[in-house]
Amino acid sequence: MSYRLQRRFAQLVWWGEEFSSDDLTSSGAVTLDASHEPNSRNNGIGGMFSSASRDGHIVPVGVVKSKAPHRKGGMIRTWKATPSGVAWAGRTLRVYESDG
Repeated sequence: MSYRLQRRFAQLVWWGEEFSSDDLTSSGAVTLDASHEPNSRNNGIGGMFSSASRDGHIVPVGVVKSKAPHRKGGMIRTWKATPSGVAWAGRTLRVYESDG
């Protein structure tokens, strides 16, 4: 997983506001695969959300229409951090800060 993408994900969790995958990829961080081929490496972004949900760091709270052109207005989940997610994000961001 890209350093920039993982750091951005931790920031979204840390801020504690509702967010979606559009918020993750619209930050200027490069998507995993700009061509958006079916079954391509973009599954890594979904995997990041699945893993964080499974670990109890985020919970789904709703759905919104995606603003990403390749999604063609399809619905995507919105997420909110849990207290353990905020703690995880704080630890993760401190590691990134100490690395330079």
